[in-house]
Amino acid sequence: MEVPDKGRRSSTQSTQDPTQDIYTPTSNARSNEVSETPISNSTLIEKTSKDMELKLWHPKDMLVISGGVTFFDAPFSSHTLIELDPFLRALAVSIHGTTLLDLQSNLLMCSNEELSFSNYLDKIDGKKGKAPQQILSPLTFIDKAIVKWVDNATENGKNAFSFNVFHSAVLIFCNSNMKVLHSLQPVITEASSLLPDKNVVDLLLKVFYENVYPFYPYLDINTFEEELRKILILSYDGRYEISVTKDSLSNLYVLSLFLLIMANALRCIYCEKKNYPQLKLNILEAAKQYSDTAQKLLHLLNGYKNTNEKSFCCLLYFYILVYLNPTASETLNSYTNLLNLKCLSELALTLGLHQEPSEISRYIKEIDPDPDLLNFRRKLWVGLQSLKFVISIPEGVSNRLENEYLSNFLGTDEDMVKIFEKNFNELPDYDVLLLNDIEDKYEFHKILNCLISSATPISGNPNLLPIIENLKRTREYIDLNFSSNLLNKTEISGLLNEKKVFFREAVIEVGSVRKTEIFINRIVGLLCILNINNVLAVHFEKETRNDWTKNQDYYHRFSLDCLTTYNELFRDIVSYLKGDLKWCIPERYSYSITKLICFSLMRLWVIQTSLCLRFSYKQLLREKGSQSVEISHEFNDMYGNNFDLTLQKSLKYMRYHLKLTLDLASKELMDSDFGCFVSLSMFKYVAYLLDTGKLATSTNIFWERSFNTNEVSKTILKQVNMKWGINMANPQYVKRHLMNPQALSSLTYPFLKNINIILEGSVDLDDTEDIDAPSEAFSIGTGEQLSMRQTMKENYDLFADLINSNLGEIPTL
Repeated sequence: MEVPDKGRRSSTQSTQDPTQDIYTPTSNARSNEVSETPISNSTLIEKTSKDMELKLWHPKDMLVISGGVTFFDAPFSSHTLIELDPFLRALAVSIHGTTLLDLQSNLLMCSNEELSFSNYLDKIDGKKGKAPQQILSPLTFIDKAIVKWVDNATENGKNAFSFNVFHSAVLIFCNSNMKVLHSLQPVITEASSLLPDKNVVDLLLKVFYENVYPFYPYLDINTFEEELRKILILSYDGRYEISVTKDSLSNLYVLSLFLLIMANALRCIYCEKKNYPQLKLNILEAAKQYSDTAQKLLHLLNGYKNTNEKSFCCLLYFYILVYLNPTASETLNSYTNLLNLKCLSELALTLGLHQEPSEISRYIKEIDPDPDLLNFRRKLWVGLQSLKFVISIPEGVSNRLENEYLSNFLGTDEDMVKIFEKNFNELPDYDVLLLNDIEDKYEFHKILNCLISSATPISGNPNLLPIIENLKRTREYIDLNFSSNLLNKTEISGLLNEKKVFFREAVIEVGSVRKTEIFINRIVGLLCILNINNVLAVHFEKETRNDWTKNQDYYHRFSLDCLTTYNELFRDIVSYLKGDLKWCIPERYSYSITKLICFSLMRLWVIQTSLCLRFSYKQLLREKGSQSVEISHEFNDMYGNNFDLTLQKSLKYMRYHLKLTLDLASKELMDSDFGCFVSLSMFKYVAYLLDTGKLATSTNIFWERSFNTNEVSKTILKQVNMKWGINMANPQYVKRHLMNPQALSSLTYPFLKNINIILEGSVDLDDTEDIDAPSEAFSIGTGEQLSMRQTMKENYDLFADLINSNLGEIPTL
């Protein structure tokens, strides 16, 4: 979205002291900008203006040990957010433990051929033994996900690289090491054998330029095309052949980049394969072959020893190939993704990409400056920061040093577009148009860095007021530059239909790219605000149990702020999944943004489950008459049945949100993204528990089984404890947080009314009338369970290993 130059420039004229946590723009957001917050919290804001030190983070809530894997999770990762929330933590342990318990039981059945399939179903359905009656096992819902997981694990094992391919201890062009040079030729030959007809190669390059490059513009296409013509030779039969001299470093980098581009283009086509009926090949298999060959070549090139701009560009495109892979099993940004991004960041610093390249005199020839090289270095730095913006920032991976690097690159010139053109030849028209709005995104990245670092300091505890101030600044910037009003406008200064044609007859639709970037920036910003408000709400909810007079207003304020932001994010994601934005965000861009959508959905489902748990437990407590010991008993009792009706309505709205997003994701994403399929399977189980009214009950049943029986083995208890950080031998945690009426004493009637006001704005009241109707997305078939049992029999050792050590690999919340 292009906004008037005056507005855009004023929003980016800013001052930032890198030693401070608060980002301070020199000009405020437009005074006539309409706030998107549906309710006013002015009274609460006045009451919560006092600064204080917050104890938000503790290693016990962030360290994960699972089998042979140990890592310290990011502050806003889904795992950390679940651990910080007592209700989600208890549910996650319950589902994880129950799954492993039932998996163990059914493995025993698989080893006993005398047991019939009906016995197996009875066991899974909880109709025999001591399993909870009338509550299906999570295995009933995640069996397909486990089957796919086993298939992927088996396939990856078959395709493991030979050890002889790795030579990371030597430089590839060390002539004394002939073994390295001999290893190259088979890889080059393999790459040649993969090439399809010329027209298919041209099509794949065009798809990449049109649908992937606009969002990941790291390379210089003009230079790449010139170098590609040197290694792609057209043969007599109309096919390309690869001609690469194995001792030419430049040619090998071009070949690596070409293979990565082909793999990315194929996976892009897979996400919209119905639009490419002319491709008569196994798209995913072909993409995997290109990816594997590129990976072998990259290992031999060893970019961490042969550090240069071209190797870094290849590593960036390999990273997005892995990150955007629709067949990857990640349901969220894994610690591996974040760790790899950190490695790329360190490599960028090693290359000096954080320095404005025109300041490095040895890059500039006396007579003939090389603008392509300088702009290439700039694009690599900005491209890396764009990746960190989308991937790291929503996970809370940021610090003050990051902001120093971001600011250092700009120097005294706050105009990103001028930096790319300053003192050098202009970029191609299509690049100028793509970079025209990068300034707003880069500035927004700096703002979000300040927001995250104010809430997640490297040492010590954060203070409340800097977080509140940065939340305000972030909201102002979103409303100014990435608001839903800007996204829904039908024109962008007359440029909506402007098109730029360049290599391979590729076309960039300027308006559609800008709309998509606004959508991406908006989603990332809302995720960051949502995460921080959620953490603050949970923190003050815990503090309210100790002193409700000092903390209840804080809890209410940040809970409502969290719900308001959640509501905006929910509306945006639903609009995208329903196809309401197809007029400005074409389907062909789905490959580049689907992962962000899937990970955002995961965050929505976590928030929805969190609220549903609280509402369910509140209902359970009131049904048992436990409200008589609540601090707020007299206040709640004034409203009589109105409280229960309001509580039921809140739960109904949130169930509607959960089932709507699950249904939409099932229709639009499940077949094209394996990670989404896995997370869908688990949250369908949550929806099932809600539909049966057993969400709170089923959670309590698992804990009672763990505390009062010997059904759950010590191995499972130990592994669940290591993953979720709860001592299963001590029931005090659960009793204090779940079975204690005081835990939800601040869920008052006025607070519930405010929750309903927010939710009503995003709910179709006619649709909620049929919320209890069965949905095809939640159907269970006995044939699926039979397939699960067969897979368990065929892979008995692998499943047994799950129970014994690698429990973290099993699909969980």
